[in-house]
Amino acid sequence: MTNDYEALDRALGRGASPDPSSLGQLLSVRLTVEPRLLESTLEALAKADFPINPQLTHQRKTLIEFPAYRGQLKQLSALLTGLPVEVSARNMLDEIRAPGESPVLAH
Repeated sequence: MTNDYEALDRALGRGASPDPSSLGQLLSVRLTVEPRLLESTLEALAKADFPINPQLTHQRKTLIEFPAYRGQLKQLSALLTGLPVEVSARNMLDEIRAPGESPVLAH
């Protein structure tokens, strides 16, 4: 599993924002974690300086989904360092238009 947010940013086709105060595009972020790591992952996310209201889906692995701006991905990366979390994200508008299609994955 990976949390390579720079690769995710490149996969989404976004370069550096020309305005450093801009948070960029709104994304639908999905974290995939082993059920035994859910508590530690949620504790890490709780330290973010922006609100995260996750939606949890329990399957073979647990999915944690929430909106975040592209500019917040680096902070998410720092918060999740050391946790074996698989990260994917998709443009929120695309997610609304075609829910359930495969997101862009970070590798």
